[in-house]
Amino acid sequence: MLENLTHLFIFVDDFCNSYNEALENYVKENNLVFPCKNINKYESMTLCLSEIITILISFHLSDFKNLKAYYKFLCIYHRKEFPNLCSYNRFVEREREAFYPLKVFFECISGECDGLSYIDATCLPVCHIKREHICKMFKGIAKKSKSTMGWYYGFKLHLIINKYGHPISFELTKSTVDDRKVPESIFSKIFGKLYGDRGYISEKFRKKLKDNMIDMINPIRSDMKPKLVTEEDNNNLKKRGIIESVFNLLKNVLSMQHTRHRSGKNYVVNLISSLCACCFRFVSSVPIKRMLSNIEPNNVNSMVLESFE
Repeated sequence: MLENLTHLFIFVDDFCNSYNEALENYVKENNLVFPCKNINKYESMTLCLSEIITILISFHLSDFKNLKAYYKFLCIYHRKEFPNLCSYNRFVEREREAFYPLKVFFECISGECDGLSYIDATCLPVCHIKREHICKMFKGIAKKSKSTMGWYYGFKLHLIINKYGHPISFELTKSTVDDRKVPESIFSKIFGKLYGDRGYISEKFRKKLKDNMIDMINPIRSDMKPKLVTEEDNNNLKKRGIIESVFNLLKNVLSMQHTRHRSGKNYVVNLISSLCACCFRFVSSVPIKRMLSNIEPNNVNSMVLESFE
């Protein structure tokens, strides 16, 4: 574990250095002035951003299902690697500092579209359905809806992957949002053929994607007229189960779904860090500077600038 932890920290630390360098260059080029943050004498004795992101991602890659138990494990057995570990409550408070850097990090290590991708959505309950009325953390945000597994209270994750199972883009919406009304930003990096289930059948939705050079292909319903499908498309439709395998990996192995969230922002941090842990399995050997060069500057600038708000 120590070797994997060290490798992950080096990878994340390279990203944070490039992130800060890109931020400084953008500030100088645009003559921007940000309010100075309070600096105290204990700043050098606290966890840095690289260590926070490393702990969050390594938790999802570990066998632990509880962040608190994993953090206590680090305090006992890995104090040498993390000499400035703070209390668990303080760490939970500082999780939100990694919110926007993690978004940029996901953009760096997310998969690339090669003209063949899969899309699907899955439910993300935030509590048991019988406790929906006493769940105050997401009151007014989470919604009650019904999936193939029954009623649940929470959100819906829309995910696009390539043929290897590498996540390309995602969107988190309310559970009542129709799959065909997913935000268009999820398709910003997609082109070619996109395979989905019967929930995406809509002529209006298909034409909308067609204008963006995306060919949506779905299996037909029993009440629809049969249509001609090429043998290649038919074989690719049979492989849609790969995205269900990714959902199973995220939920049951990488601990994306749990009901112990303490704030809405930490909920999203947990979600993005689990997606980053999934992507890290594919790109752990790729130089981070080359990844940063592939991101659209407007997307990076908008995400970086929001981290100062």
